[in-house]
Amino acid sequence: MNIRFSMLTVAGAGVLAFAGVSSGSNPRGDHLSPLERLDERTTKYQEFLTTKLGITPFNCGRVVDQPSFGSESVVSVYSQTQNGRLVSYVSCVQAAENLWQRSKSMHDVANAQAVGIKRVDAEIPSAVAEHIKQVWMRMLRDRRPWKRPRLEFELGGYLRFSIQQLHGPALEAELWLPPPGPKTQALVKISDALWEYCKATPAARPAIASKIDREATALLALLK
Repeated sequence: MNIRFSMLTVAGAGVLAFAGVSSGSNPRGDHLSPLERLDERTTKYQEFLTTKLGITPFNCGRVVDQPSFGSESVVSVYSQTQNGRLVSYVSCVQAAENLWQRSKSMHDVANAQAVGIKRVDAEIPSAVAEHIKQVWMRMLRDRRPWKRPRLEFELGGYLRFSIQQLHGPALEAELWLPPPGPKTQALVKISDALWEYCKATPAARPAIASKIDREATALLALLK
């Protein structure tokens, strides 16, 4: 995830400039956008990813990474009560292969269903999980439409953000990379750090949790 975000940020910047976004011909806001259901196969693909990789709760936030190359992944943060104590976790689930390619663009779903997954769960301080929840809620509630240039649609990366609500359906929104401003850039950094947290050794996780909390606190200040 870390390397992919960095590469897409560099490559995507050139795409945006070429498409005329940076010149102001189609200004891009520093916010998430409502999900755009492009066609039946895209919708089916997103639902399949959620079913196969979104296997944990996400009442503090979730990000789905859908790369053009490499395997898809889902990072979820959730809190639950265990033995009278609030406990929070980060869960990272990644497919062994690119599911869109294995499914032949969703024409052979059974082939993609056979792909294995790797899951890592790590406990995280509940105070950090709460800050993540606040960030996701504010960013998702502030989602607004933005019309992409065709060139960016073809070459840019894509992340899907969501959070469970106690009442009603989950809030969802999308972000096409590279992130255009400080708010979306910070959101991507937090997502990236959560993935890093899962991969780290238990001894290294407290320092990463502190970094996530600093990023989340700083972003919350921007979102006021």
